[in-house]
Amino acid sequence: MVNLSRILFSNFKEWHNFPKAYVDKVIDGHFPSWSEDRGLQGRKRIKKPYFWYGEQRPWEEGWKVLNMKKKRMPPVIEKIAKWDVFRGDRVEILVGPDKGKQGIVNMIVKERNWVYVEGLNCEYIRVEDKSKGIKPMMIKREHPLRVLDEVALVDPADNLPTLISWKFDAKGESVRVSDRSSRIIPVPSLAHETRDYKTKATYLEQPKDTKAEDHQEITYVPKLKSFEEDIAETLKISDYKPFKNTPRFYY
Repeated sequence: MVNLSRILFSNFKEWHNFPKAYVDKVIDGHFPSWSEDRGLQGRKRIKKPYFWYGEQRPWEEGWKVLNMKKKRMPPVIEKIAKWDVFRGDRVEILVGPDKGKQGIVNMIVKERNWVYVEGLNCEYIRVEDKSKGIKPMMIKREHPLRVLDEVALVDPADNLPTLISWKFDAKGESVRVSDRSSRIIPVPSLAHETRDYKTKATYLEQPKDTKAEDHQEITYVPKLKSFEEDIAETLKISDYKPFKNTPRFYY
């Protein structure tokens, strides 16, 4: 059996680590936001009102194919303001044939409130291609689960599913706390992994990266002065005279 394990995605720190401007540019490249109009109005902007999201990401060819085929409106998804489940968490499945089994979350699709549990909630698909000499084999394919009602976090104190609450610890950091045992459930290290590094400490700066010391440098200090007064002081303009307030007349 071949297990198509989806270990390349995370949404605590987005695994792809692409800026939003790049993702929007890729989507606009698949479906241009304008079309040529030879009339007097010139270019007329035509926005695609909706998109279908699945396992493929917007910069992948499969995402474009999916949206080309889908003609109807996608389901209305209520966005989660703050996620409680991250990549690398141990969860228990609450529905389906694998109900009661526990596994590790290896992929998250926030646009659909989906999580994939490694090796669970799977379907076996027969694959065969005689033209390329591929012999028949069965592929194990994981199916998504809704994070709101089909999975639950596992409490490390007793390995049972539990609800959690976000609270502040002694250091002032926001942490997940089990409602049943009041034990802190730490965010797994896998949630911080991106396509650029396994951990931030082991990341090697690239030539085009902004240096860490440049990023931490303070280049602006607010002052109780007007913009003109600040410029005059910076450029050492001695003959600058600030404008007087214009008197107001009331009738």
